[in-house]
Amino acid sequence: MQTVTFTRDMRPWREGDSVPLPDDVADALVANGEAKDARPFPETATPVETARRGPGRPARYMTKGA
Repeated sequence: MQTVTFTRDMRPWREGDSVPLPDDVADALVANGEAKDARPFPETATPVETARRGPGRPARYMTKGA
């Protein structure tokens, strides 16, 4: 995974947005000039679900109590 910055509007992203993409897609966009600043995506990023529930807690739906 690489993070690139778009140099033009490409729906659903806009010019200047930084988006994580697979390596082959990121390389192709940089080669075409549609993106710049290819950099590695941080592997230590934790998913939002894991951060919310905390370590050792089972995954549950976050719903409003009745």
